[in-house]
Amino acid sequence: MKIILLMTLFLFNITFTMENYLIKYNPKLDKTTAKYIVYNVMENSRKYDINPYLVLAVMQTESSFNHNTVSHAGAKGLMQLMPFNFREFNVDNTIAGNIRGGVLHLKRDFERTKNIRDTLICYNAGCGRLKNNAWLNIKETRDYIVKVDKFYKKIMEYRKNRNPNFENTLKISKTDNTKIESGNKTVKAEIEEEESKIKKGWRNNNTISYIKRDLKTVEKRENEEDF
Repeated sequence: MKIILLMTLFLFNITFTMENYLIKYNPKLDKTTAKYIVYNVMENSRKYDINPYLVLAVMQTESSFNHNTVSHAGAKGLMQLMPFNFREFNVDNTIAGNIRGGVLHLKRDFERTKNIRDTLICYNAGCGRLKNNAWLNIKETRDYIVKVDKFYKKIMEYRKNRNPNFENTLKISKTDNTKIESGNKTVKAEIEEEESKIKKGWRNNNTISYIKRDLKTVEKRENEEDF
């Protein structure tokens, strides 16, 4: 089967928001959280040169945009990272951390394979399944490729035919920042928790610097016209 997904290795200048697409397929999402998810997808996709719509298609396949999803195998969050993935990519299971880890996972797999289909196989079943086409014997992985492809097409169709009313740029106000849920904790609560851990010597400054950087970037973009 020919996979039409494209891994576009350049920076994106996206002037519309996809939060309404997320809410359409996960009605339990509030608009602020949906915006925050899209914001993190776009920022990490730019930083690590990954197609953000591929990331969204993988996310929809993995969790249906539900950050509280936990698989029977122990995979967690929007991008369904395994415990060893959190350690490998040095991320936590906040919304921002989970998305960053998922993007890094896709980037690593694409750099290994240089092929979208094989990247998806690695993400779902591990790159070892590429040997001798062992993945063909795994129905879940065969179905996974088809699902990601289907959702990617839906996302691109939505982007093409989006309602003009959905053309609001991605803005998150300072008030909204206090409402954004990230693993049932607000962003400010995350910062306070990390500061406490640093004082106790449990954590270095890396995690909190990521959180504060993201928060400052969100505030900086509050009055920007384009995302």
